[in-house]
Amino acid sequence: MKKLFMAATAVLCAVLLTACASGQKQYTVKLPGNATTGYSWQYTMEPEGIVKEVGNDYVQDEAEEGMTGVPGEFIFVFEGAAPGKVELKFICSQPWDGGETSGDSAVYSLTVDNNLNITENSYAVNVTAS
Repeated sequence: MKKLFMAATAVLCAVLLTACASGQKQYTVKLPGNATTGYSWQYTMEPEGIVKEVGNDYVQDEAEEGMTGVPGEFIFVFEGAAPGKVELKFICSQPWDGGETSGDSAVYSLTVDNNLNITENSYAVNVTAS
């Protein structure tokens, strides 16, 4: 009986460690784009307060020196703020020009646990060639 209890405890510990390892403190979204076109990625979250943005950047792809109009990636970094589920909806638009969109979009569904670890539930990205 003692051996069975110890084996069951070992299995339970392995499952819990795997579950904890699947979450992460930060979640990064990378979306393709070209900042020289004036289009950039904007997002909304529903509900608010489950994650918070802790960074964003645009990183141009490698190119020969002096090249202009080189595409790259828009990068957003989020951390858990409260336990729950959240949906991040991204749209690529020109916010300074009346919000004209490129038609590109992305939706990420995330869960934040009690330890503020973030797990991705699903995502869908609709991006045309940039």
